Amino acid sequence: RFIRKNKAGSKSTMAKSREKKLAHMDKIDPPSTNIKATFNFPYEETGSHEALTVDHLSVGYNKPLLKPVTFTISMGEKFGFAGFNGVGKSTLIKSILGQLPAKGGTAKFSPSS
Repeated sequence: RFIRKNKAGSKSTMAKSREKKLAHMDKIDPPSTNIKATFNFPYEETGSHEALTVDHLSVGYNKPLLKPVTFTISMGEKFGFAGFNGVGKSTLIKSILGQLPAKGGTAKFSPSS
């Protein structure tokens, strides 16, 4: 379509280049049968549906940035942290992940999360 439309216009050089590339390409026939993919994902049912449990977690560097927080996130649940700059969102996440030591409290991921 591009080649037919632009063969004689201002983009004729580009159209001719594409025409040459198309001439050198091999035509591939589409598959004759519909192939359906089959997947098997093994999983284990866990007794707990909790993915993350945070209990009285206090985070900060020299002094605590937040009051101690307690929350639970269940499997499949979506969540987010919102707040102004410098209030401790990234520090909280880093402490939960174990990248920074917590001032107090615990953060535990379930074994299957």
